[in-house]
Amino acid sequence: MTGIDQVLAECLSLAAGGRGRLTLAATLQGFPETAHGGGVLAAFDRTAARWINAPTSARTVTAQIQKSIPLQTSLPLKVEVSEGDVTLTLGDDGKPLAHCRVTRVVTQPTPPSSGWSGPPEKSLGFPTARGCLACGSENPIGLRVRLRFDARWVWAEYRPPETYRASDGRIASALYTVLLDEMAWWLGALASGEAGVTTDIRITLHQPAHPFGEPLLAAGLRDRVVATDPRGHFWKTETAILAPDGALLASGAITFAGSRVYSKRLIPQLLTNNLPESLRPIFPTHVP
Repeated sequence: MTGIDQVLAECLSLAAGGRGRLTLAATLQGFPETAHGGGVLAAFDRTAARWINAPTSARTVTAQIQKSIPLQTSLPLKVEVSEGDVTLTLGDDGKPLAHCRVTRVVTQPTPPSSGWSGPPEKSLGFPTARGCLACGSENPIGLRVRLRFDARWVWAEYRPPETYRASDGRIASALYTVLLDEMAWWLGALASGEAGVTTDIRITLHQPAHPFGEPLLAAGLRDRVVATDPRGHFWKTETAILAPDGALLASGAITFAGSRVYSKRLIPQLLTNNLPESLRPIFPTHVP
């Protein structure tokens, strides 16, 4: 069985001096031909691991994704290392696709979702895309998570697949970046009524050495989603992943950018695999 860590390792070639190439595998997709934001972050985090004693160190991974990142395309990667952090730039000099900084941190987590009291009685499931790294039923290294939502929450009570078991028995760190980014996308879509992309991503891995095997709770409150510009184009979201005892394993503060341009491109793709009834509550102006 090929796991997510092996796939990410095979994406990278790095030479002395911190310059190399990153070629994101087809299985790291969000929508077809485009990398999943959480998959991009996972690749950056794994690259930085050799310098900051990751993957077991608590750390924050911060990225600005400035353009859509293609799959199966060899892209230049520059890595700069300083005490306590690693900075990565993807793309040609002068025209970067993304910047990332991975910083070792000391965290004392307290669960932000103390209001969670179990799944709501009435909820709806989100539409899915077959090849998506997060929800795709046909992606061999996908999380295959089924997020749900109601008027208050976006969430999943979830047990990770074996492809997210690291060789040392912990949860592979990519689970956190992919799942938090996926929740943020849907929180932003619900708030804006538009499809879009995640742009500014900040994820803190509070307990990255947590052992694999337990069910997890992934949750985000809809009333914590706020517009950060007057036109309602950018939306800041808050998300978290918790262990069964309520321990905070990872948290995200992620900005979603929605627009009609993205909606016209992405919603027809979703309609090829989902009934209109599953999209209408999220995109009411686009799905009559």
